[in-house]
Amino acid sequence: MLSYFPPFTLFMKINLRLLFASLVSMAGSVLPISNTTDMEAKKVLFPTDYFSPPLNTPMMLSGTFAELRPNHFHAGIDIKTDNRENLPVYACAEGYVSRVLVSTTGYGNAIYINHPNGFTTLYAHLNTFEGEIGKWVKRKQYALQKFSIDEKLAPNELSVTRGMNIAKSGNTGSSESPHLHFEVRDTQTEEALNPLKFGFKVQDDIRPTVAGVYIYNLEDFDRYYKQSGYWLKNLGNGNYAPATKNGTVNVISSNNPRVGVGIKTYDLANGANNKNGVYSLVCYDNGVPIYGYEMVKVGFDETRYINSHIDYDAKSDGEGYIQKCFLDPANQLRIYNYNQNNGIIDLSDQQLHKITIETKDFYGNVAKVNFMLQYKASTTISNANNDSYAALFLYNNENTYNSSGADIRMPVGTLYKNIYFKYNLKTPQSAGIYSNVHTIHDDNTPVHAYYDIAIQPTNLPPNLTNKTLIAYLANGVQRTLKGTYDGSYVRGRARSFGKFYVMADTIAPKIVPINITQGRNMQAQKGIRLNIADNLSGIDTYNGYVDGQWVLFEYEEKSGKLEYIFDEYTPPGNHHLSVEVSDNCQNSRHLDIDFIR
Repeated sequence: MLSYFPPFTLFMKINLRLLFASLVSMAGSVLPISNTTDMEAKKVLFPTDYFSPPLNTPMMLSGTFAELRPNHFHAGIDIKTDNRENLPVYACAEGYVSRVLVSTTGYGNAIYINHPNGFTTLYAHLNTFEGEIGKWVKRKQYALQKFSIDEKLAPNELSVTRGMNIAKSGNTGSSESPHLHFEVRDTQTEEALNPLKFGFKVQDDIRPTVAGVYIYNLEDFDRYYKQSGYWLKNLGNGNYAPATKNGTVNVISSNNPRVGVGIKTYDLANGANNKNGVYSLVCYDNGVPIYGYEMVKVGFDETRYINSHIDYDAKSDGEGYIQKCFLDPANQLRIYNYNQNNGIIDLSDQQLHKITIETKDFYGNVAKVNFMLQYKASTTISNANNDSYAALFLYNNENTYNSSGADIRMPVGTLYKNIYFKYNLKTPQSAGIYSNVHTIHDDNTPVHAYYDIAIQPTNLPPNLTNKTLIAYLANGVQRTLKGTYDGSYVRGRARSFGKFYVMADTIAPKIVPINITQGRNMQAQKGIRLNIADNLSGIDTYNGYVDGQWVLFEYEEKSGKLEYIFDEYTPPGNHHLSVEVSDNCQNSRHLDIDFIR
């Protein structure tokens, strides 16, 4: 009898799978998740008719899933709102509000909805929250006496139905123009999934555009140098070839036996001129795929690895970033479904290698670049220039560096590859700097994790010790780090390279009234508008009170606007307004005004 158990067990497994498949098909058609490396272990199914669109307008995108952004992959899709705000936003399916976010940066105003099928939808850059959600948010803000909140909710607090109006679209947070940012996540893992996998329709029969191809010499210690770049001639039917002013380049000669290639590519959709990201890319060496990815899902724990995925030194232009088709040793992205020898092309045989780079959008429109690549030994040129380096930093080691007045400690995971670390010290040339200027490597090299930096002040007046911070200049922009003075050093944590120095912030933020003056009758106004700004360390807190009662001032960081919409806490009559704003060095400014409503 025991001999019959194995086939019976197999029979049961097969039928359970069939039963599950039948149940899924009853709920709607499904598409299996693409077979990227880490997805074999977890077969996720994408229901293609479970979610309805979040806007009642044709879906046109100004941003695609996982397209390349500064320091992160785009976690959703940006749905165009025709440059308008306050369009109704609808829940895509039944569920409950699991999280509400109100922020001056990032997503701005956002709603997270958990659904019974194991997915979470997110709606961001909202102007206002509607109905019971709006009432809940305002009660929570008044209870906490905070504008910015990030609150998780229990399943029984705020339920929603499919098609319910939950918000109005807007331009809050770090949004640069009105649109709806929309995401679908795996509720359990919180990984961001490509929303287009769920059946949302976008009209797109346009092939991706390929704007350039690049050849990199790969040296020892995982260093690479861009040998050359080529603009591309469109041969028609989605085919491109490298070209110069003199015509098409049939064979590219490399002056190094180990090379990598890079590509600049973007996608257009019908009726829109936005240069969006592509869905997949594969690089072939003599017909063998050596590098490739599909943008199916991205974890938030890995999104900063984008700085290793791209040529960080090249930055972005109107046609996007250069994507390297080879991997740094510490690149831990899980998007790659082809990875042979980290995408490195071995040309040491001195034979012709046919290189093909194929890029696709989500709807299968294809563009290809074809060219021949060959190593010419006689043209070998060393690009190394390490005469002035201070130390060799290994990506898989903890790295430290001490100099006169600076201490740097980088944990494992700070770097994507080995670097010849460079350091330089100069005396300051500007007033208000209380240390030497320490050039920590160069700002064209990306940093993944935070590292510790300590700078010794010079000529720091005793009355400024509690006002110190670390400022740094990277890519021409000055920013600041919160610093703590321990009596010898100002200590902080950095996540980039650049020029670092100690400054002190002694100036309180500015408060500029916009529509209110002393004694003004505000009956014709819907609220009180102010502008606030800080010169160095940045705004930390802001609070407003009417007749001693805390009231909700909404802050928009990108414009500096601080606004209170009159509510039940400001009935008709005479009132006193008090506003206090503090920066990150605890300098405070007060504004007191009497008004009538």
